[in-house]
Amino acid sequence: MVGILFLCTHVDGAPIPDERETDAAQYFDADQLEAISDSLEPLSAWMVRRVLAKDFNLLQANEFGPFVPSPTYL
Repeated sequence: MVGILFLCTHVDGAPIPDERETDAAQYFDADQLEAISDSLEPLSAWMVRRVLAKDFNLLQANEFGPFVPSPTYL
């Protein structure tokens, strides 16, 4: 299994599913997440909980790494 995860910042509007790869989209806070935790994919649930708890590290970009020019979160 390969998981690619992105930490994004909300800019504007409501999330809209594309009906091809995404059939539903909405925002949840930590309390709402706990209410639906049984139906979440385990890796996604684990990562979302870490991000909401601010339990992640910023990998700094460098000219020799695959994350240039933007920083990546882990």
